[in-house]
Amino acid sequence: MFTRISALWRQALLLCLGGSAALLVGCGGDDSATGPSTTPSTIASAPVTNVIGSVTGESLQPGFLVYYPFTTPASGTIGVTVDWTLATSDLDVFLARGTTPCTAAQFNSRQCPLVGSAESKTAKPERLSVPDQAAGSYILYIGNYGNTQESLSFQLTLTTVAGTRAVPAPRVTGGAKGAISGTAVLR
Repeated sequence: MFTRISALWRQALLLCLGGSAALLVGCGGDDSATGPSTTPSTIASAPVTNVIGSVTGESLQPGFLVYYPFTTPASGTIGVTVDWTLATSDLDVFLARGTTPCTAAQFNSRQCPLVGSAESKTAKPERLSVPDQAAGSYILYIGNYGNTQESLSFQLTLTTVAGTRAVPAPRVTGGAKGAISGTAVLR
């Protein structure tokens, strides 16, 4: 009987070892569709933000609108942050595509080719982010809807995907601005 049990144990052990060996062979570097993937995963590129223009200490009369033409060297998200002196003032930000500034009548009737605006009565600073913009010419408009002269500063940024060549454009300066004025410009 001892011999018979030993023989059964031996057969069971051989079956277990044989089955384990078969399983190990199945775990090899097989290229079947059911095996683990060896395809490298694609890693998304990180966004890169560049300052493409800024102005500090620019004076803006109440009821006036100033504009700053600029060019983006690559497609991406255009960001604008505008800050000013008094929290009680209301400055708003508008971004249009193109090279020719709008007239006061076009602006007030919303006939400008705007791609975005930030028009909060209480936000300070005013921020605007306009995604998916093509490389090209734009005009930044800043309007003083308050009753007081303001000193404003702004920063323009362009956020692109890494790998996209983003050469900073020439800085926007006070000399590149224009003013649209009139009796009812921003009223």
